[in-house]
This record gives sequence, C-alpha cells and structure tokens, in this order.
Amino acid sequence: MNVRLLIYPDYDLQFGREVQALLDQGVATPTELQTQLRPLHPEVRVTNGVTEADGRKRWYVFRDGRYMGTPPSSLDARTRSTP
Repeated sequence: MNVRLLIYPDYDLQFGREVQALLDQGVATPTELQTQLRPLHPEVRVTNGVTEADGRKRWYVFRDGRYMGTPPSSLDARTRSTP
C-alpha cells in the first residue's frame, strides 16, 4: 500500500516498527491499523491526513492518542550534554 506514515512519538522506534510491520502485512485502512494496535497501545489513534501531491495517502499514528511534542524527561536527560 502506498501510504506515508507520520508516527508519534517519533522517538519510539519500537512503536514505529510495529506500525510498519502491520502496514507491510496488508492493513488497508486507518481504522484497521488502529484496531490492530489497540491490544498493545490502548490509547492509539490513527487518522487520515491530506493526500500527498504524488497521490500517496497520509496517515497520522498517535501512540498516546494525541501529539506529544517533547520526549519524556528520561530521554531528554540522556541527550543533553553536561557542562
């Protein structure tokens, strides 16, 4: 399927792999993807976005049900340099 996935949070690489694996297995709609993800991620939300100029569909996948703009403090602390 020709879909551009926008996955949030983008720093959760395992979640991204789970989403991509389901798409590779033939999930055909945002609703189906959301249903498949719910057992492990009960708050997940998958929505349609604007179709890309090249005709690809765009799906937004929110692990926590909404956009979370900043990483958790534990991740943030690991990426900060110490003086």
